[in-house]
Amino acid sequence: NNNNNNNQAEELRITACHLLAELAGAAEERLIPRDCVLRDVWPAVRHLCGDGSFKVRRSAAQALPRVLGGTSHLQLAREAILPMFRKLSRDDMYRVRKSTGECLVDMSRSLLLLNDEDMDVLKQLRRDVLIPTALNLLNDPNKLVRHGMMQFLGPFLASFYPLEEGFLQGILPTPSSEEGIGAQFFPHASSMVSRLNASGTTMTSSPTPAALTRTPPPKSPKQVLQQTLPEFIVAHRMSELTLQAVIRHCRENPADPEDVAMIASILQQFCGLAEIDTGDDNVDAEMRVYCAYSYPAIVLLLGVHDGWKQGPLKRCFQSLVGIHESSTPTPLPVKRCLASSLHTVAHVLGPDLFQKDLLPVFLEHFVTDSDDSVQWNVLTHFPQLLELQPPEKWIFFVGEMVRISGRTGFARCQKETQCDESDVIELASAGCFEQEYSILVALGQSNASSQTRVAGGTATTPGSRRPS
Repeated sequence: NNNNNNNQAEELRITACHLLAELAGAAEERLIPRDCVLRDVWPAVRHLCGDGSFKVRRSAAQALPRVLGGTSHLQLAREAILPMFRKLSRDDMYRVRKSTGECLVDMSRSLLLLNDEDMDVLKQLRRDVLIPTALNLLNDPNKLVRHGMMQFLGPFLASFYPLEEGFLQGILPTPSSEEGIGAQFFPHASSMVSRLNASGTTMTSSPTPAALTRTPPPKSPKQVLQQTLPEFIVAHRMSELTLQAVIRHCRENPADPEDVAMIASILQQFCGLAEIDTGDDNVDAEMRVYCAYSYPAIVLLLGVHDGWKQGPLKRCFQSLVGIHESSTPTPLPVKRCLASSLHTVAHVLGPDLFQKDLLPVFLEHFVTDSDDSVQWNVLTHFPQLLELQPPEKWIFFVGEMVRISGRTGFARCQKETQCDESDVIELASAGCFEQEYSILVALGQSNASSQTRVAGGTATTPGSRRPS
């Protein structure tokens, strides 16, 4: 009976941690006053952080990011919340330490969302507390703690990208949709959607370059025409606009040089995941998948200067693909992941580095891969890659891609989009020619499956129904 009572009491305290975290989250969303978190929630969570049960301490540690965001109080963060988090990261029980690694990413983002405070002070606080915590966990004597932190290395590094709330709202996927450009570039931010959407703005399932309003404006003729286009054309166009918005934001908002200097040691460990050798093939393969998933975000953070030309990211990419001299065979999930994000990395690096370092990988590895999903993932984003080619090379590039790939990739494309090879080739122009919309109007084709032919060396988009 005593054991049952103790277990029930423990479960109640664990549940209390979860509920207190939800209350703190409600304060972030301005549903309850922040004073309530300062007066009632934080003291309770602080008490539970010292509980005798490691399960309760683990749950309390997981509540701290929400409490930090709910209080929005710099002094409290510096003097109490962050020291408590650091203490738990050194807890005697490895499961508690592991949990702090798992929520380190949210601590980083919550800290930077204290928008009313001096941003330089917040960045320095993050460098002083969170980076040493991550390094300690990476060197923890328990392998489960080390491996747990390795899984979150990419998202933690990505959290140093200079984001602001309005930009996040426009490009992040919804909780029910983990795909898209937002997820590739900002893997650390997916869990932040509910916090950043506190105003009640509705978000679509597809990432968009700007947040939608409650009452949409009247549709322009171009928008009306877009509604008549085949679905895969529209999806490509929205993805392209989002990619352009992200690249433009990256160019205008470089990472803080002090952050870049401080995360150098963590970057080395992240890139080391591409060649990790723990003695367990399953663990090694899993770590390479985590590395490949976050790779576009790290390239975006560091850009071409520190991250590619002088840094370790080029070797990391070559190791993931399996073309570096010290590489091991690439696990299939890693190839699929890289194939689906190659276009995003290419646009960050720019045309010159794409031609030199990425184009051979595209033609010699992904397009010719024996796995149908790898081919399909890379062919899906072929138009964005084509945009990085000089116009005079487009036709040659398309022809070369068709010649190398054979029919395997196109067979699946036909199944998925109900179009044939010429549609795939013509799709390349959908992201390259704004005037294609007026061409479609002039053609006035009545069937969405109708096609125009490649004439005079210029590709045109598939036809559409006549707009009403």
